[in-house]
Amino acid sequence: MAEAIVTASIIAPGFQGLNTQDSTVTLESGFATQAENCVIDKFGRIGARKGWVRLNATNSDLSTANLKTIVEVVKEDGDTLLCAGNNKLFSGSTTLSQLLVRNTNNTANLSYTITDDHWSIGVQPFSTGLGASAHAYLAQAGHATLIYHKLPLVGTGATLTVSNVNGAGHIQGVTVTTGGSNWHVGDLATVTGGAGTGATFTVTAVSGTAITTVSITAHGSGYAVGNVLTLVDTTSPHTHEGSYGLQRLADVGTLPSGHTESTFKPNIALAAFGRVWYADIVNDRQTVYFSDLNAGQTLSGGSSGSLNIADIVPSGDPIVALAAHNGFLVIFCKNNIVVYRNADDIDTIVLEDLIKGIGCIARDSVVATGTDLVFLSNGGVRSLLRTIQEKSSPIRDISRNVRDDLMLLIDAETAKQVKAAYYERDAFYLISFPTSELCYCFDARGVLENGAAKATEWRLSGTALCATVSRALYLGKAGYIGNYTGYLDDGAQYRMLYYTNWFDVGSATTEKILKKVGVTFIGGRGVNVAIKWAFDYSESYQSATYTLANPSVAEYGIAEYGIAEYTSGIVFDNSTTQLGGTGRLIQLGIETMINGSELSVQKMDCYVKQGRTR
Repeated sequence: MAEAIVTASIIAPGFQGLNTQDSTVTLESGFATQAENCVIDKFGRIGARKGWVRLNATNSDLSTANLKTIVEVVKEDGDTLLCAGNNKLFSGSTTLSQLLVRNTNNTANLSYTITDDHWSIGVQPFSTGLGASAHAYLAQAGHATLIYHKLPLVGTGATLTVSNVNGAGHIQGVTVTTGGSNWHVGDLATVTGGAGTGATFTVTAVSGTAITTVSITAHGSGYAVGNVLTLVDTTSPHTHEGSYGLQRLADVGTLPSGHTESTFKPNIALAAFGRVWYADIVNDRQTVYFSDLNAGQTLSGGSSGSLNIADIVPSGDPIVALAAHNGFLVIFCKNNIVVYRNADDIDTIVLEDLIKGIGCIARDSVVATGTDLVFLSNGGVRSLLRTIQEKSSPIRDISRNVRDDLMLLIDAETAKQVKAAYYERDAFYLISFPTSELCYCFDARGVLENGAAKATEWRLSGTALCATVSRALYLGKAGYIGNYTGYLDDGAQYRMLYYTNWFDVGSATTEKILKKVGVTFIGGRGVNVAIKWAFDYSESYQSATYTLANPSVAEYGIAEYGIAEYTSGIVFDNSTTQLGGTGRLIQLGIETMINGSELSVQKMDCYVKQGRTR
């Protein structure tokens, strides 16, 4: 009697993600031994990641240099991106404009030398209410801290004629002779010209930006009727009258006591709890400085201050990164983590916890994922809140299933090059290692039984990563901002690979005669898919190619099915491929080029005949 066909079905292939850490002998079904250029979708299916398209036009100042910093600034007049590349700073999105550092009164460019592009940028409003405006605070080791904000406008060209004085030449009345330009109500002005000294004025009304009336602030002395006075704008440089641009923090704000513009060069700027927090300064690497409330440029006076962790972390362990979450201020050192509670009220801020023996090695790996803080340590990608909650338990390592491979990437990378982002739309934490041109993608929808997150590997270089409030994901590329969308990499196709664990179809000691494999694909219109298979841990794979269906969109239209979702041309393809060969253990793989359309694997069915037992 002929042996019956035995079927092994893999539902939602690869739904547990990549596992290169555990032994292939014991690896359970649901894990993938390869998952390249893949994601785990919300239905638990393994499928192709998206590609990227150029967001901006070519920029001659950026040229072909990699963008190494991308940060979104939410502004009252339209959101923008701050970017860094080619030792220059830029603003914009579809069009990038180089930003130069302006002097105190915004009358000229400063000589400001940029030597690297790995900026830490904290963004928050300045002030509150109708007068609030967006501010970004830019910090990078070896560079004076910068502020991106509305620049001041210096009033010029306005003149007054003295119309009335008293006996001592005190001015009692003036008329506006010339209104000038760039004046605003409330501007303060001294004067030049005339026979006297000491008169000052306040602008009380303007037409456009030309003065129409002023009030006398100080009457001066020695003036005469008919004297012509030229107004000199003395308004504070932090008046937010003009367009957005860059200035040095030291030129528009105040520095911490003991610091000057040449020494206050932090590598970290975090905007949180209505303040800006600065840290990682040469020769001052265990102090966090915080600004006055709603005034990130004010670092002396008001409620500004500092936290020194030298007594908490006495080993001199340097601060690497800062983060905020649920009222906690988290200070990441290289080998320790310090957590403060009540950071939203500086009067009651208090030490909550010191986590010893684990820290962060890459500033830009620290990302909030909504309910958690994720960061890169010497031992892999970790989850902070789980670490806090499990003080008496082993620390959870969400990269556990790919740990050794991740360690190789860490060893080959410079820490400042490592970038990460949380993409809320697809719920994943993405960490990039540009030197190796690889990213690891960790699904944030939940954790596996061993505490790890479902992982996949991307053959994609991102020298910067930025997730926006509009749920876009941007990547730093050579000469461009890459927008994570579509299914081509800058117009080029890319390879997706998925390989199962080794499985025995329910009988570990019986030879199996492989007859055929059925795969249910979603998407992938008309692409060629290579079905791979091997036996008994062999690396000699056999291959068969199958072309997915490519029906017209009309075939799946409303008229036939009566539902709108098929009008996009989504294809469900149940392919069956005849295979061959024998062995006790079987591994299946899928390789295909992603060329403009999405592709997911819904199910795999393996059909075998049982052979002899050995």
